[in-house]
Order: sequence, then structure tokens, then C-alpha cells
Amino acid sequence: MSPEEFEKSMYAQSEAEKKQEAYRKRARESNIQKEWISCKDLIIDENQPFRLYNDEELADLAERIKQSGLLHPIVVRRTHDRKKYEVLSGRNRLRAVMLNGDIEIATFVRDVSDDEAKQIMLDGNLGQREYLLPSEKAKAYAMEAELLNRNGKRPESFSNNCKSYDARQIMAEKHSESKGSISNYIRLSRLIPELLSLTDEKKLPVLTGVELSYLKKDEQLMVYELFASKGKKLNTEQLTAFRKLSKEDSVTMETLEKAFENNKPQKTEYIKLNKALFTEFLEFIESAANPEQFFLTLLEETYNESEDDVM
Repeated sequence: MSPEEFEKSMYAQSEAEKKQEAYRKRARESNIQKEWISCKDLIIDENQPFRLYNDEELADLAERIKQSGLLHPIVVRRTHDRKKYEVLSGRNRLRAVMLNGDIEIATFVRDVSDDEAKQIMLDGNLGQREYLLPSEKAKAYAMEAELLNRNGKRPESFSNNCKSYDARQIMAEKHSESKGSISNYIRLSRLIPELLSLTDEKKLPVLTGVELSYLKKDEQLMVYELFASKGKKLNTEQLTAFRKLSKEDSVTMETLEKAFENNKPQKTEYIKLNKALFTEFLEFIESAANPEQFFLTLLEETYNESEDDVM
């Protein structure tokens, strides 16, 4: 068997194992009896990585539930005092059902530990939501990595080639992302809220946020106040300079501003020509591999001819 064929067979085996695990999971869950629970006995934990739907999104979900019913019961567990239930997966579905005026909701009641409850919450959101904000991914991946490292057990469904336990590789397989992408999002979780919000608003590139995450919190705040909050873009050289200052414990408003100015990209000045004057020659000019070099060569030849005439 060639290396390529071996790799393909290993990939196929990995995919088959994932499907089998998914099947086993559905089978296990099918044994859990659906229970109808009063909405007033359910508690929504606001301290989660995932945002709640806004009014428009919630109204849309409520209308879909009204038309088609609740297709997937929410997942809950009893609170520690056993008097109420904590929603692990399905906060928005619960809110939508209540918006429709229903007083009960279909649930799966799970008897799980705190760590298992967090994993259910993560799986329910990471696996079902069509779009996640960078901040949601950052906080969720950081939480999942902490859970996996604390428990130190690799799920049987994952068959990566790591010889030692590697939480980020496990997550990469699970969420169909590269290990580098998982690591970047986890780094992003170390940003101060002001900078993290800018990544959600697409005013701060994710990779720029990753670089800024290496700065201390007070240093990040200075960067936010000086540059990010004013919409100033940061290039690779400026970010490298900031990190160097941080390592030297030399970050101040003054040193940051100096590093920003000293590493500004050089502006390229252009000569503008009237395109109408070159209409007859446009096809010829555009066919040149390097139009700028084409004009430069013509100018040099003209200049050299003029020099010859003078001599």
C-alpha cells in the first residue's frame, strides 16, 4: 500500500469512527425519556460564551416553532437543590416558546456533573449554530480546552496521530478546523472586552487581535485608547514593535505612539496619466507583462537618445 493510499484509508477509518460515535450518541439519547417541564421552573445561565438572540432573531425562531413545533427538546439538569432545572442547551428555544405564550416545554433531563454540563452546553451551540462571532468561538474554545485538559481523556471517536494527549488537536478534528485556528481563537479569549468587541464588529482583524493578546491587560487598554478605538489599522511591523516593548516592560503611551509612527508603511506616490491620450495603444500596453517596466524602459531609451544627441 502506497503512503497516499494508507493516508486515505486512515482518513476513511477516522470518518467511519466519527459516524459510529454519532450513532451511539443518538442511541444513548433516545433512551432518555422526554419530559414536559413548566417554563417557570427553568433557569437560564447568562454566564455562557454564547450570546442570546436579539429581538428580531427571537421573533423569527418563535414563529418557526409556532409553525412547525419544537423539533428538538432542550437539554436540562436539576439544580443542586433539586428544586428547579438549569438549561444546558436551548436557551433561545425556551425564550421563543415563552414568547409564544406556552407554559411548558419538552426537555431531556440529564444527570451530569458540572464539567459534563459545560460540555453539553458547548456541543449544543458549537455544533448547531450556523454562525458564531469571533468572541463566541474564542470563549467557547478556551472553555473546551480547559475541560479537556482537566479531564485528560481523549474521546474514542477521535483517531489523530498524536502520540500524547493534545486537546487542541482533538478540538481541531471535532470542529473541522485547523489546530492553528483553534489556537488563535483561544489566544483571542485573552483580549480585553473592548478589543474583543471590535473583532465581532469586524473593526479589528482576528489575527491582529491574536498578536495583541500577548500584551498585558493594561497595555492592551493603551493600544485600544490610542489606536483601535480610533479605527487606526496596525501592521505587522507595528505589532512586532509593541510585543518587543511589552517583553522589555517598556510600554507607555509615548513608546507606543513612537513605535506606531516609526513603523508606518511608506506611502507610494503615483504619476497620473490621462487614459484618453493612450486609447490607441491600450491593448498593446495592457498586454505587457509589466506595464510600469514597459514605460520605464521607454523613458530610459528616450533619455539615452537625448543624451547621445547632446554629445
